[in-house]
Amino acid sequence: LAICLDKYKDVKKHKTIHHMLTVSNAFFKAYLYPFLSPYHGSVAYYRLNNADSIIQRSNYYWTELGNSRYHVPFFLGKDFTISAEYYTNSVEIQNKNNESECSWYYLNTLLWKARSFQKDGKVSKSIDVYNQILEVNTLFDTIRGIIKVLEKDSTAVFYSTYRSVSSVFLIPD
Repeated sequence: LAICLDKYKDVKKHKTIHHMLTVSNAFFKAYLYPFLSPYHGSVAYYRLNNADSIIQRSNYYWTELGNSRYHVPFFLGKDFTISAEYYTNSVEIQNKNNESECSWYYLNTLLWKARSFQKDGKVSKSIDVYNQILEVNTLFDTIRGIIKVLEKDSTAVFYSTYRSVSSVFLIPD
């Protein structure tokens, strides 16, 4: 997100980005430190639930809701159908507002949307989203590899940490 900050000149967008970065940070801490997830998860959910209407209309809000259903609630059970819906809302807002040019955040949201579909057993939808990623940036051989594996074996599971999945977009293969 830091890469994108210079693109947002008005105060409302800065407020939104700041608010959602604090939510994202709390969710990430809950993910990294499962023994502290009840505390950090509570902080993040509190901030999400108290977001004003401007923030609730932002793509960041929907992405963090998706992250909350995908990553955090080990103790609540994960819901990949809902996380895919939240990521879809975020992608739609980014497309509508022409914010997909801030590619790291857009591609990252698409990645987690694809993984949500995959974990929910909707492999064909997952492959469609992975192909959307390749439409934006054709250099990601890792994504091509994931598609090939899924086309051969729809039950394939990819084990990775948050950092290694995100690094797909930072350092193309």
